[in-house]
Amino acid sequence: MDKKIYKIAITGGPCGGKSKAMSYLMERLTELGFYVIVVPEQATFMIEGSNIRPGKHGIDVSYFQKELLRGQIEVEDRYQRVAEFSDAEKIIILCDRGALDGMAYVPGGITEFIQISAGIKSIGSMRSRYDGIVHLVTAADGAEEYYTLENNTA
Repeated sequence: MDKKIYKIAITGGPCGGKSKAMSYLMERLTELGFYVIVVPEQATFMIEGSNIRPGKHGIDVSYFQKELLRGQIEVEDRYQRVAEFSDAEKIIILCDRGALDGMAYVPGGITEFIQISAGIKSIGSMRSRYDGIVHLVTAADGAEEYYTLENNTA
């Protein structure tokens, strides 16, 4: 049997259930015989792990997103290489957010995101990095009282 590696991005706004979905998918896919590798959310890593605050202390939001995107791609590629080295035959890489997520945080939207994003030719080329993208709608959409920073302060 040939090894197959699938890469799926789990995306969506705050309080969309990404963390719960990731936990559920990891458990369920493992039960189905997949080796599941999880790429952690890079924005949380950069913000909580280093005290970097986009928009503060002179850190331009667009520049931050450019560096975040560069890091996201590097980390995803690194996890892909590790997966290729594994002797597991069925592998799924779950990405807590994907390379396109930063687009929502760039003031100029899609056009500016493509301009700052270090070599991206099109949104389609970025989508093609994934075998699937699951977009979850935030629970706080129209119900802000349910928005919480309980499991992620970044």
